[in-house]
Amino acid sequence: MKLLQIIVTGYVQGVGYRAFIYTIAKSLELQGYVQNLPGGTVKIVASGTECQLEKLIEYAKEGPILSRVNNVIVQNLNNLENFNCFEIR
Repeated sequence: MKLLQIIVTGYVQGVGYRAFIYTIAKSLELQGYVQNLPGGTVKIVASGTECQLEKLIEYAKEGPILSRVNNVIVQNLNNLENFNCFEIR
């Protein structure tokens, strides 16, 4: 199991981006959360297998129809937090 932090920049707030990621993460059976950050970015913290997380990253780069993703920054996190589910914060 790996834990990633993904920061997404672009036009990603107010366009259903968090709900989009939530739906994808649930379908991939990931744990963690997605939240808006000040300045218009979105933060995703997700725990899962490498294969699951690679799929999440691809969807994060795509985003929902109304979004425009400019950049996706992926960072491995060393501490494995225990999440019971995936949620929108």
